[in-house]
Amino acid sequence: MNSSSDPSSSPTDNYPASDKTPTELSQFATIAFKTGLVLLAFGLVGDGLNVFVMWTSKRLSKGSFTYLRCLALVDFLVIVTYILNNVGKTFATRSYWFSYYKIFMNYYLLAVFSCVSNLLILAVTIDRYLYVCWEVKVQKHLSKIITNVVIGIILALSIVLNLSNILSSTIGQYVDVATNTVYYYWKLKSFTSDSEKLFHHLVAPLLSLVISCFIPLVGVSLLNPLIIRAHRKKLASRRLLHSQSSSIIEATEREDRRLLILLTTASAVFVVLVTPFACSYFIMRIKPDLYADPLYRKVHTVLSNFQNLNYAVNFYLYSIASSYFRKSFKDAFKMFFKNWVHPQTPVIQLAVLPANS
Repeated sequence: MNSSSDPSSSPTDNYPASDKTPTELSQFATIAFKTGLVLLAFGLVGDGLNVFVMWTSKRLSKGSFTYLRCLALVDFLVIVTYILNNVGKTFATRSYWFSYYKIFMNYYLLAVFSCVSNLLILAVTIDRYLYVCWEVKVQKHLSKIITNVVIGIILALSIVLNLSNILSSTIGQYVDVATNTVYYYWKLKSFTSDSEKLFHHLVAPLLSLVISCFIPLVGVSLLNPLIIRAHRKKLASRRLLHSQSSSIIEATEREDRRLLILLTTASAVFVVLVTPFACSYFIMRIKPDLYADPLYRKVHTVLSNFQNLNYAVNFYLYSIASSYFRKSFKDAFKMFFKNWVHPQTPVIQLAVLPANS
């Protein structure tokens, strides 16, 4: 499933010829290019700063923050890939090889990164659910190993899950009779076997959609309310048992609360922005003829653009929702400025020999 579906491409090769005219391609390429500019200015800066804070701040280097750190990096890669795809899109309709570049960037690499991002949201949600609701605690070194294994599984699953996008894609061409210009476009391969056609045209995209979108959406929607409720109960019970809380308990509560704020923010954005596009994509795969309707194509394009914002706004929302994140950003920036802009000159101490030596 291409979770950042290209609005200028048709999901099947059975649409009417008018769907592939240069005029239509130009219109949707213009929309995609403008969207790319917005993401370039808004998402690239935000995700870049998000990666900077997450990976340089000592405050955000503990425990389950590892998932959020990886999420920041993957979201940054989604935006970079999306921009590179839009840059190549201008040439893709005129160049056969740039069309293959577009297939790899948009229908595979972008889909892999989007899938990883969505599954990371689910992973950190499950991690918090086990910790808060079931009080499953793992030793620090073992927790790090488990986290790395989970991230590796997510990456491998995303790579394999989206291979069908490459295997089922090919390049078609359209000749403008008026100008005798050849235009190239993406289309699905024509399979001789009905079983292969069913798998690549319907089963594989829907399976990818379910695993990369619907399962994370359902999991995040169901588990987050339980996490919030359990967290409140845990805080209330601790206050009753410890009228004078120790510094260790207070530190644990603060870290749990900070992580909960970041998780809730990322989860809410994910559900609100991704759900409409996932439903639209599902309908489009079940009834592909709908994509020939100009109104539906516009709606689907708008939903796709909204979904892309899911990978661009986390830094800004973290900054608004969490004072702890703002402090982490401030400290990380100060440390960067101190170490790189004004590096400390090493002090060389010379040994002073006694006068009678």
